[in-house]
Amino acid sequence: MKPLVYFTILLLIIPVQASLLAPLSLGGIKPDLALVLIYIIGLLTGSTEAALAGMAIGLVQDIGSASFIGFSGLTRGLIGFSAGLLGRRVLDLTSRSNSIFLAAFSLMEGIFI
Repeated sequence: MKPLVYFTILLLIIPVQASLLAPLSLGGIKPDLALVLIYIIGLLTGSTEAALAGMAIGLVQDIGSASFIGFSGLTRGLIGFSAGLLGRRVLDLTSRSNSIFLAAFSLMEGIFI
């Protein structure tokens, strides 16, 4: 992807997630736009680019939430890397199993945190 696209994503990810997706919580569970975005980047581009995008988005989220800096960047980078490997070797982009893998990545990140 182009650097301008990534820069725009980094600037807009926190405000969009906080303003548009916060009211959509079900039972205290909120959708995570950043995780979905990293997963899609991994499927479309590859493991290296998705890992770097995941680390950058995770670091921006850490700074925005005033949490331990670098931890979310590490987990999001690993998710991007894994999604990139799955996209190249296992998954078809039009497959319905993508939602299952996305839910599994979200669950693993929640358990790890």
